[in-house]
Amino acid sequence: MTDNDEKYSSLNSEKNNITLVTFIGFQEHLVLNFLRTYLRNGVKEVMLFSSIPQRNATEGKSTIDREIREKAIKLIRDSSGEDVTIIVKEIENIWDFQDYYFQLSRKAVEDAIINLSAGPAVFSAAGMIWALEHGYRVSYSVEYHDDGKLVSSVFSLLDLRPYINSVFSTDNVDKMILSALKKGKSDTLQINRYINDITDYRISLRTVEIHLGKLNKLGIIDITKGRVNKLTFSQKWSKIGTPDRK
Repeated sequence: MTDNDEKYSSLNSEKNNITLVTFIGFQEHLVLNFLRTYLRNGVKEVMLFSSIPQRNATEGKSTIDREIREKAIKLIRDSSGEDVTIIVKEIENIWDFQDYYFQLSRKAVEDAIINLSAGPAVFSAAGMIWALEHGYRVSYSVEYHDDGKLVSSVFSLLDLRPYINSVFSTDNVDKMILSALKKGKSDTLQINRYINDITDYRISLRTVEIHLGKLNKLGIIDITKGRVNKLTFSQKWSKIGTPDRK
């Protein structure tokens, strides 16, 4: 199974509680490819942010924006019928960070995936902060160009929840375990020895096991069962990276 297969499988296994968020405009493929990637089982609604045509663009640009919006809505309806709610948010000033953040913050959603590639930088910044605050996921386009021409545009999903959990849901013992993993300690006994070597008090093997289970549930580490359990950072965590990543 490929990474994309795993991503789609994960989305399909969820309840209908996902809100997709994207900006409409700039480049059509960055909007439509995002929707094609994530318009699968589990999507409850789609929020489309758009400029107000007559105030923000020339007549030609307004026509392009309107056409992309119409194509996006048609794609949603063709893929999901009336099961998915479409919410259009028109922004008077597309460079107004506070307006984006206000519109996002007032919307209560259970889970969300935000397109960071389709809109202006201030939209992406507001979306990233909103995602970090609530533990939502973000997605961005990885593009390949050949001789100046776009060959492919594939959206990659970034789950921020393990990072948020590492900041707000870990204690000193958890942080020492993560430090041990970064130094190459890969089983419970090695981690236990490492912690006891760097602290003035003794921590039992059982305590380490309890904290490892917690970190696993938080999505920060993976535990591979075996005669000696192998401990590694989770794929989601590794994708984000850490400040001291080499």
